[in-house]
Amino acid sequence: MALREWTSKRNCLLSSRQMALFYASLCVASFTVAGLFAMFGMHHVFEFVPLEMVLVGVAFLIYARHAGDCGHIALTSD
Repeated sequence: MALREWTSKRNCLLSSRQMALFYASLCVASFTVAGLFAMFGMHHVFEFVPLEMVLVGVAFLIYARHAGDCGHIALTSD
């Protein structure tokens, strides 16, 4: 029997659907801005957008994978 117990849970602000919609809107915004730069002759900006979006997507996946993690501490008389 535990004398004292603590549970630590994360406070997730976005659901998985909201995270996907946010990522999609971020992709659209980034590609739009890069397209505007490419129209004015700065084509190198457009080359880095796919790399940026892949890295942001990986970061979101890592976050989503650990979003449900929690910790549990139980203090017993032993």
